[in-house]
Amino acid sequence: MNAIGLLLCAGGGFFILANLACLVYRRSLIPPLGGILFVAGLLFLPEWRHLWWIGLIIDVGFWMMLFAIPDLISQYRRSSSSRLHLALCGTFDGIEVCLKLFRPDYYEIRLSRLTPPTEPGWQSRGSLGTWSCRGQSTELISHTDKPESPARAVLTLSPDHDHYEVTESTFIAPAGFTAPEYPPVHFRFKATTKSSG
Repeated sequence: MNAIGLLLCAGGGFFILANLACLVYRRSLIPPLGGILFVAGLLFLPEWRHLWWIGLIIDVGFWMMLFAIPDLISQYRRSSSSRLHLALCGTFDGIEVCLKLFRPDYYEIRLSRLTPPTEPGWQSRGSLGTWSCRGQSTELISHTDKPESPARAVLTLSPDHDHYEVTESTFIAPAGFTAPEYPPVHFRFKATTKSSG
């Protein structure tokens, strides 16, 4: 039992240190796997069992997940199907774009490359933000970009109400692993879903 506990603590410690390195080098954190393994390891060690909670406290991934829960709940509520106002889709240069506008002012956009997963480079990118109407135009402001200079795009409804065209965009052409936030100017969206409200 002690050997299993020590092995689990060692594995947990590795992931806890990996999370600290990710934090220092500003990389994506690993979910709290290290803390969970460390807790499991302490539960296998009778003399340390009463300190099981230490594994969670020392794992940065656990705290990041804990603080992210309110945002995840808020995002889930804001993007519920009952709030869907408009869903738009289209493709350009082998990239599929799906945009969903939710009432009153929240949006989600996903850009996906229509290529085999084995091909190098980015495969999919999603972002979110707020939208607002300006006459026949809809402005999107990203919340996942730099706050001091957020990415933005403006969609304009065509006179025949057949499609939405991107008339302004902070689009950056993909190069290497850089994925675009929005489609380029003159890109056309077709509505796939529209609410009655």
